[in-house]
Amino acid sequence: MSKDSIDKVVKEGVGVLDFEPPVTAWASTGCTLLDLAISNQLPGGFPAGRITHLFGAESSAKSVLAAEAIGSVQRQGGIGYFADAEQTFDSGRASLVYGVDVEDDSFRYSTPTILEELFDVSIRNAQKECIENDIPLSMMVVDSLAALPSGKEIEETKGERLKLADMKGYGASRAKTLSTAFRTNQSSFCESNLGMVFVDQTRANLSSPWGGTTTSSGQAIKFYSSVRIDLVCVKQLVNKHKKNIGIIVRAKVVKNKTAPPKREIKFMLTYDYGIDDIGSNLMFLKAELDKSSKSHTFAGHKGSLEVVSKAVEENELEEDLRMAVWEVWKEVYKVPERLPKKRVR
Repeated sequence: MSKDSIDKVVKEGVGVLDFEPPVTAWASTGCTLLDLAISNQLPGGFPAGRITHLFGAESSAKSVLAAEAIGSVQRQGGIGYFADAEQTFDSGRASLVYGVDVEDDSFRYSTPTILEELFDVSIRNAQKECIENDIPLSMMVVDSLAALPSGKEIEETKGERLKLADMKGYGASRAKTLSTAFRTNQSSFCESNLGMVFVDQTRANLSSPWGGTTTSSGQAIKFYSSVRIDLVCVKQLVNKHKKNIGIIVRAKVVKNKTAPPKREIKFMLTYDYGIDDIGSNLMFLKAELDKSSKSHTFAGHKGSLEVVSKAVEENELEEDLRMAVWEVWKEVYKVPERLPKKRVR
């Protein structure tokens, strides 16, 4: 919906708004299954022009998925923005493992220190650049939202901060800052088509008598996010020497305004290699087509996961495997056919 269309309706009082498709571009997560879980289509992934909330405990692949999105945007001719709130970005690893081209002009790097700087400087400048240059796809990763304090927190002295904490006002200033920031920037994300991926951390929910976990960034991001993804490490991967070489992560799309929600998948991540999309796809096919078998099978190749994964690579069958997963996915989530709904009024 363009700004001119809105202005016309407001001024004239009548008219038809020029609505455009809600999502016109996607940045891949590097995992076919997660791309499908978010967008229910290929190609898919993190939506442009929308806010994605990516949260989980430590070592649950949050930063890996976010960095993969930057590389995907670059390969599609767009601009990738990385707001390094934790200031721990490893450019060498990002290039080698996550496919980010840190030397290219399409990569932007910033280190905001407070929430106001993130929204008023980093995000606003990115939105301005996208609008002025009519960039069809851009994505900003904030790693992580939990690391950014509000300006009020920084200004207070240590003693006053402790006093605020006792008054339960310490965390409120940060929550209010985020609420205002999202409220005033929401329309700008759609207008600029700038996608946002906010990495966030979970922690124990001490305020709940039932325990559980919560995120550290208040309620605003939950309300304004179009997609929220909960990441949990469910298994350690070990080699023949019984050494830890990676993890299996469960990703659950707990909120989705771009496709059907509540989709849950698992994917493999191997250290110093990154997301194992081939292995993850083979695991999915086995689970859905032949769960009882001990062997993995694809395109005439049969054996262990390692053997079949290597065969897929050597025969360049990656795209065929992705399409096979997509066909099975459509069947698994097929909705029963119904007649057109009859409305009472």
